Amino acid sequence: MGKAATTPVIGNWYHEQIQNFQFEVVAIDSQTDSIEVQFVDGEITDFDQESWQEMAITNCHAPEDSSAGYELSLDDQWNDDRAMIPQNLNNPLNQIEGEMFQGSDEF
Repeated sequence: MGKAATTPVIGNWYHEQIQNFQFEVVAIDSQTDSIEVQFVDGEITDFDQESWQEMAITNCHAPEDSSAGYELSLDDQWNDDRAMIPQNLNNPLNQIEGEMFQGSDEF
């Protein structure tokens, strides 16, 4: 196995060349000497320092939709300031009170 080409940095993306996967470093625990990473699909795991040094790791750019692992998407309209109005908001059935009907309890 090759030596790690770089020191892990939180927020940086890396590519493991032998097994061909990308991940982001999300935490480094100096007490346990572990590096927590999140893969593109959202799965989280950790490597110990020794394993990190044995992997063939290089720096890489974040994937095009790197927020997919957080269940966010570039397709989401985060900057849409329009009010969200459900279609049935003005439905007259929404105005009926439960206790108006005999034998019904409103919870």
